[in-house]
Amino acid sequence: MTETADHTTTPLLSGQPVKSVLQFNLTVLLDFLKEHQDEQAQLQITCPYQGVPLPYVDINLGPSLGIDGKLEFSYELSVAFIKYVNLRGNDGEACKGI
Repeated sequence: MTETADHTTTPLLSGQPVKSVLQFNLTVLLDFLKEHQDEQAQLQITCPYQGVPLPYVDINLGPSLGIDGKLEFSYELSVAFIKYVNLRGNDGEACKGI
């Protein structure tokens, strides 16, 4: 295994597909998205009924980077996140009377 800072690469000799793992904390991800995603953009999580593909949030970084992608959630994480959003309300404030 090769390691550089917080970046790890698994060699092909392991019998597993080559993969690259970059470790970071949540703040780094959120800072990146805040810098390149319009803060007023309405995000949505898409949960296919058949479970394939995994639930995901579309990320459109078009204005600043010209790219977009998907942030995938496991089914369990998407359920927990949806419950969290429903309890807090779409504006991020805790809903009263729930």
